[in-house]
Amino acid sequence: MTGFVINTSSASSIKDYNVMCGLIQDVMKLDLKPQARLNYINKHFDARVGSKDVKEIYELIFQVSSNQRYQVFKQSVESVTNQTWTCSALKDFFN
Repeated sequence: MTGFVINTSSASSIKDYNVMCGLIQDVMKLDLKPQARLNYINKHFDARVGSKDVKEIYELIFQVSSNQRYQVFKQSVESVTNQTWTCSALKDFFN
């Protein structure tokens, strides 16, 4: 555990993070290089996700060491939503 959490100004629902997870699942199914995956996510994020809180955590997570990103993201989601959350596609994406 890192002990580091990204907090946003308001609480998003777990559904918002599940929608983001679905976007990551979709991009992971595509045969793309890492930079192309990022471009795809950035291009489709606003239309698919919509939540400013989710986008804020997603954007800030790249300031964290790559080997800690999934754990920090997961802890941040759980802190904001007060619910347990996982996204195996996001874990794969960050690895």
